[in-house]
Amino acid sequence: MSVIIPLSKHYSFTEDDLKISKHFLDTHKLSYPHLYESDSYNKSFKFIKRDLIDAEAISYKSGPGNTQDARLSGLNPEYDELKIDLEEFGYRPYCPPIAIRKTSDGKYVILNGRTRDKILRENKVKNRIVDIYECDDATALKFGIASNNEQPPAGLATSADIIHAAKIAIRNDWIENNYDDVYAWVSEACGTRFVEGKRREMVNQIVNHVAAEENDQVIVGWANSSEPEAWMKVNNYIDTNGRVPVRYVVTSFSVPQKAIFRACEAAMENPDAEIRMVIHTGNLTAADLVKCYIKRVLNFKKEWHLKISQVSQGLFGGKSPSFNRIKLYGCIPALSELSDLDELIIFGKNDSKISDSYLTTRHLSSLFDMEEDYEEGDEELVD
Repeated sequence: MSVIIPLSKHYSFTEDDLKISKHFLDTHKLSYPHLYESDSYNKSFKFIKRDLIDAEAISYKSGPGNTQDARLSGLNPEYDELKIDLEEFGYRPYCPPIAIRKTSDGKYVILNGRTRDKILRENKVKNRIVDIYECDDATALKFGIASNNEQPPAGLATSADIIHAAKIAIRNDWIENNYDDVYAWVSEACGTRFVEGKRREMVNQIVNHVAAEENDQVIVGWANSSEPEAWMKVNNYIDTNGRVPVRYVVTSFSVPQKAIFRACEAAMENPDAEIRMVIHTGNLTAADLVKCYIKRVLNFKKEWHLKISQVSQGLFGGKSPSFNRIKLYGCIPALSELSDLDELIIFGKNDSKISDSYLTTRHLSSLFDMEEDYEEGDEELVD
């Protein structure tokens, strides 16, 4: 019995192909119990059968196979690799197939396996081998995330995917926005992925972001250096070539030592320019978002000056460094409570709230607990 089914354009899976897949069903039930046991999620979750269905019987939310609630970005980050694998090496019946559920209008919607379905559709494959389930909308969302983390072939769900899906669950009233309920949901969605500290960090981010949004607070997170750099351009903080040229250098809060060397490199490359270093604070993850933002900025400033002082002492006999050309200029806003989100916070100009004194004097709502000594697990962001 072949364990690879060769695919070609306009292919139709056969009853023999289905029989091969069913041969592995008992193995799948043992290897992936969360896919087949009725108590894996709640009473609404039930595996019905493995079967063949026509491709036309599948209903799509927004275009064929490319919208996934379980993924923040929609498309699987490993799409290209999975496409090459499926087209060149064939369909693997020893892996659990696409998971679907039947809707009230008789159509089927995909629970998991949208990437494989998209690739099959692009190759005009006429039908699908599928596992058919019954479940409600809330379970469908959680199933999609958990399946990405536990079941090959799939691109693993990222922490951003899990946070995105949890917010959908809260906004649809499928879970309450409190720490215990969100923690239970996240733990199930993570499966065997992510250490305990990272899970708690995600829960804090979800609970506090949703609560802040409900209070009309706007929160901006920066996943990588390209996003804050784009913000700089959109808001007209751009390099200039006037009498004194200006060059902006955006850096992550997590890498002050690296930022010093980047500033020096920029100064060498632009000998007549003023180098303005601008901090971005990544994704805010702690229980107190305001405290998290302010502490990240203040800690960066402290480390910046400390490391420069150490270099001065170690290499230049303690001579005071000159900041005539390289300036620690400001930080990109992230919280509407602290500043206009379209205006750079410039140190010494409009940064009155970026201080320890603001943290100790501001009126706290029940959302925040200043006594909590929470250490967030900040990962280093790539500049």
